[in-house]
Amino acid sequence: MEGLSLEGDNGMTWRNESVPYVIEIAFESDGASDLGVKVLLKSNTNQEAIVGYNFGNEQLYLNTINAGKTNLPDALGLFTTPLKVLRGRVKLYVFVQKNLIEVFANDGEGFLSSQVFPEENSFDWQIFTVGKASVGQLGVYELRK
Repeated sequence: MEGLSLEGDNGMTWRNESVPYVIEIAFESDGASDLGVKVLLKSNTNQEAIVGYNFGNEQLYLNTINAGKTNLPDALGLFTTPLKVLRGRVKLYVFVQKNLIEVFANDGEGFLSSQVFPEENSFDWQIFTVGKASVGQLGVYELRK
């Protein structure tokens, strides 16, 4: 999918039938302050993991605070790393596994990962922006277990 214009969540939620899968997405900001994908969404709950980019801080982030429940201290949280925009775009590869999310950005310029502890059958995901953005590239691929 290409050429998708976004403003806010746009109400577009997709469902994968299983994990692991990878989302490949390239964004261009048209004034957006943040953009990214929410993964491991579960209907009627607040469960989600957020992979995003903040243009003001030039940071890639992975927010797993609401990505399940665990007794492990500091396992879930907000993780960030500096990342510059590459040729006007932010390109993400988001690998979603049963208990792990890994994010590679701008052809290896940025990387984040976190354990997650989602409820069963948490496969929904959606694109989000704060402001306007466009998607230059979008692909979702299920990986073999």
